[in-house]
Amino acid sequence: MKKSLEINENKAYELYPTASPEFKQVLEDTFGREFFNRKITDRVKTYEDACAVLGIDPHTSMPDTSDCPKEDRRAYIAFHKLVVITRALNEGWRPDWSNTDQPKWFNWWYTNGNAGLAYACSDYVPSDADAYFGSRLCFKSEALADYAAETFKGLYEEYLMFK
Repeated sequence: MKKSLEINENKAYELYPTASPEFKQVLEDTFGREFFNRKITDRVKTYEDACAVLGIDPHTSMPDTSDCPKEDRRAYIAFHKLVVITRALNEGWRPDWSNTDQPKWFNWWYTNGNAGLAYACSDYVPSDADAYFGSRLCFKSEALADYAAETFKGLYEEYLMFK
C-alpha cells in the first residue's frame, strides 16, 4: 500500500531551504515555485499568521492575565502579540547586544495630542545604552520595522497607550 505524506504550508516553507533537490521538486510541484519566493511580509499580515509561521497555537500560547490589574491586561496581550509578530518577521534573527556593528531597528512613536500614537520613524541603534523599547521588539532591518509599524499600529497603541 502506498503511503501519502501531508504537510502544511508553514512546514513546507521551513523544510524547503535544506531539502534535497528531489524533495525541493516535490515541494515545488505541490505548492508552486513562487510559494517559496514569498517575502515574510507577504506571509505575516496578522498575529495568527505569525503564530503559523512559528508553529505556535495562537490560543494556547496567549499569556494568562487573570491575576494582572484589569487596566493592564490589554497591554500585556498586545505586547505578547507584538513579540510573536516581531519574532516571525525576523525569521530567526535575534539581536546580538554585544555586537555594536550589528544593525538593530526599532520603531519610534510619539503621542499625537489625545488622538493616540503617531509613527515617527524606525531608528537604527548601533550602540546605545538608552532603552526606548525592549529588545524583543527589535528588527533586523528598517523595512521590517516600518512594515510592523504600519501593519500592526493598533497593537502598538494597545501596548504603549494607557487606555
